[in-house]
Amino acid sequence: MRRGVILLDVLVAALILAIGLAVIMSLASQSLIGQGVSERRITASWLADGLLGMMIAEGPHRYSLRQPAEGQFDAPFEDYNFELNIRNRGDWVPYEVTATVSWMDRGGAMKVVVQTLAAPRQGEEDDWSHWKPDEPLDREARTWDEEDDEALDAGGGG
Repeated sequence: MRRGVILLDVLVAALILAIGLAVIMSLASQSLIGQGVSERRITASWLADGLLGMMIAEGPHRYSLRQPAEGQFDAPFEDYNFELNIRNRGDWVPYEVTATVSWMDRGGAMKVVVQTLAAPRQGEEDDWSHWKPDEPLDREARTWDEEDDEALDAGGGG
């Protein structure tokens, strides 16, 4: 009788251990899948931010004339597609900009959409050839000499 009870105890303990291990493995698997989805979503957000940054740097109007409104990112992000919708709402009114980055995931099509307002560039185009400093830059006067260091030490400044 005693042997049967011990054998039953061992079988119940093994069953509880197996159920516990199965739950832990399932949780670990779900965690890894969630991490992969989050990683792709962060990458898509980063790519959308880059699109908006380039649009701001060039200005909404110039960007819409020079760059494609939709397409596929270059390697190593060729799994991601983009669409940048720039809507002019009139003079002296900010452009309405929507950046969409999409990709295929295990669950199907996924996307990140970022919307913002971008001020139009006003005035004349910048002519970089005429930009000069008001006074010449004296690099020698801007460097720290050992003599200056000694003067500070002697004066109690260091």
